[in-house]
Amino acid sequence: MNELWKNILAELEMDPKIQGANFKTWFADTQLLSLENDHAVIGAKNSFITNTIKKKYLEHIKKAFRNNGKNPEIISFEVISTKKRKKQTEEIPAHSSKKPSVEDCVTLKEEVNNGANNSNSKADDFAEVARMVVKILKNDYGIQDEAKIMQVIKIIREVLK
Repeated sequence: MNELWKNILAELEMDPKIQGANFKTWFADTQLLSLENDHAVIGAKNSFITNTIKKKYLEHIKKAFRNNGKNPEIISFEVISTKKRKKQTEEIPAHSSKKPSVEDCVTLKEEVNNGANNSNSKADDFAEVARMVVKILKNDYGIQDEAKIMQVIKIIREVLK
């Protein structure tokens, strides 16, 4: 997700109507907070910035998403604090708004176990899941903190037992 937003920002910075001071003023401290189910959420440091971006640059943002292979039907904006902006790419939130249910965990375990027919052991299955999770955390969420990543891996190991 971070890579996508970097690409979008690079494209916006090259746009003649946005480049230079306009880009620095309105986009320097923005983040793509989420992109799910055709809904993108962009964060900025205050409501003045979010309102200005919505009024003046929304169509430019939509075009940049399309040019990067995404086409969210809804683009919304959220004010984020300075503290949240700094931690956004470094930490996994301690309390997610939606915790996985027991059924979700059982389903994940069954999916992994059903895939075991194609591999040598449960250890191989777990190693594959762990590699995928590390890749997602690093590439999609920009989390580089090895301690946090290991915390997630330990939780997954417990769920899969």
